[in-house]
Amino acid sequence: EGYEGPLCALCAENYFKYTILNECRLCSGDGLSLSPLTIGMIVIVLILLVTAILVACLQPAPLMTWLDRNEKWINLKIRQGTILYITWVILSALQEAHEFKGGSSYPFPSG
Repeated sequence: EGYEGPLCALCAENYFKYTILNECRLCSGDGLSLSPLTIGMIVIVLILLVTAILVACLQPAPLMTWLDRNEKWINLKIRQGTILYITWVILSALQEAHEFKGGSSYPFPSG
């Protein structure tokens, strides 16, 4: 169910290709889909943001001193994080493009 075309290689109408498991799934109609990893990352970022705001409001002087001392390190970590994020986006896009053109999916590290 959900497949059509030669050798059932295409998803039928109202179905989409879930590339991670290489299967057709029924469209739910929500339009917004977040993976557990994305939700986890959002929660972690929000916790860090709230903590930083609380620390900055309650004790601004020690925070400013720490920021001044560690400015180079903070900038380095921001650049490294940006590079990791961009690499992740490129690799995800490459996998989807490879599968879209008929290639096999990438293997999972766990087996």
